[in-house]
Amino acid sequence: MMGVLVGDEDGGGVTGLIPKATPYMVPTITQEAGCNVGAAAALDAQKLTPR
Repeated sequence: MMGVLVGDEDGGGVTGLIPKATPYMVPTITQEAGCNVGAAAALDAQKLTPR
C-alpha cells in the first residue's frame, strides 16, 4: 500500500499518488497502551505539517 501512495517515478511512467510525501509508521499496539488505534492516530497526527 505504501508504494501506491509514495512510490517514486519508476522510469516506466508509474508514480505513486503522493510521491513527495514523507511516510511515517506508527504502532497500534504498544506495551504501554495495549491495542489503541486512537492513540496511534493521535501520534500520527502530531507528524502532520502543512505545506
